[in-house]
Amino acid sequence: MFPIKAAALAEAFRVLRPGGALVACDVVSGTGDALHFPVPWGSEEMTHLVDIETLGTLVGDAGFRLDSLKDETRVTVDWWQAMKSRPPGGAKPLSPLVIFGADAARKVANLMRNLAEDRVREVVLIAVKPG
Repeated sequence: MFPIKAAALAEAFRVLRPGGALVACDVVSGTGDALHFPVPWGSEEMTHLVDIETLGTLVGDAGFRLDSLKDETRVTVDWWQAMKSRPPGGAKPLSPLVIFGADAARKVANLMRNLAEDRVREVVLIAVKPG
């Protein structure tokens, strides 16, 4: 979830060697319906989201060749459901809850709700620096 996407992409392009690949996950806008807040990237009604087409354009504008831009929303929602349904006990994997702070559970729950309601989508991109 890079808030200043053009700058983040330009910096990735700058530091990669020719032929190097950028692989990233990002959240993009979905239907345009208002988001449920707080979310991991903000606790107020502010957002830096773009749609998937705009993200693809920004990747190209940064100089990359876009190899793949896939909507992985269903995979993310299914993974989260599987994590929630695990029996208690045993080793616990590193959780996003660790990095999102005191309101983490609510932020993640809202993110999952936004994903399930198509208010946002999660995408994975692969972009290559030509050369």
